[in-house]
Amino acid sequence: MKTIIQGFFCTLLIHIIIFMYTFGWPYMKMKFAKLNIFGSYVATSHNDMMMVGFIGSPVVLFSISFIGGTIVCSLIIILTKKFLNSIGILGHKK
Repeated sequence: MKTIIQGFFCTLLIHIIIFMYTFGWPYMKMKFAKLNIFGSYVATSHNDMMMVGFIGSPVVLFSISFIGGTIVCSLIIILTKKFLNSIGILGHKK
């Protein structure tokens, strides 16, 4: 149970970093950018493009990535502890 809680907090940290990178980095770029309105304008037309993708519920996708991340982080923690025990660094015997 302790490993699952550690995996949960590891996944929480990963999601916070991803969230901050996704929303924080563009905000910082926008806040400190020097605007060049006339020099960067390019007229484009997107009428001939077809968009293909998967649309799902954000709550379901976030929950699945959180549960999957917790499982993966927990497995990494377990394998790391077993490896460190096998080479004698942690020193815990079970």
